[in-house]
Amino acid sequence: GQGLSRETEDALRNLDECIDDLTAKFSEGTDFFQLLVNVFATQLRGAEQAHLANFYAIIPPLTINFVDHMMSCKDQLSKGKRGVAGAFSDDGFMLGVAYVLKVLDQNSKFDSLHWFESVNLSLRDEGRGLDRQRGEKKRATDEEMQSLQLAVGRLKARQVENDLVYFTLSGACVLFKS
Repeated sequence: GQGLSRETEDALRNLDECIDDLTAKFSEGTDFFQLLVNVFATQLRGAEQAHLANFYAIIPPLTINFVDHMMSCKDQLSKGKRGVAGAFSDDGFMLGVAYVLKVLDQNSKFDSLHWFESVNLSLRDEGRGLDRQRGEKKRATDEEMQSLQLAVGRLKARQVENDLVYFTLSGACVLFKS
């Protein structure tokens, strides 16, 4: 050494070994997401966790609640309410959902619900209903037209948030593909 104590030299050798190990793992293409999935999969897929067998079925109401929450946060933020933290996006929730779906091996079960397709159809039908109402109200009062415009705006905002949830979940699922 260069005047270093034996302990310091040992620590440096240990650090070099750790760096070499990490470098080797990254250069080998070790899939750390898959390692993370494998660690929990054995525990969460066992008989002791049978209550998670239908986890995928609670995702639709969770996404409805999440979309409502995000719309509320954005609404409060745009109105400039004090004490409301900014929440332009929250990818973590959908990342967590994607992870749990993968750990429980329930992606195909969730996909079989066709949840996002159903949401889009429902929102499209609701939009057609609002368009129909707008066409029927040729002589509507300003208040009625304003109410209808607000409903259309809320519907469009909901569609945007649902699309963001879908895209975020789809992107997050790619991280955990085998």
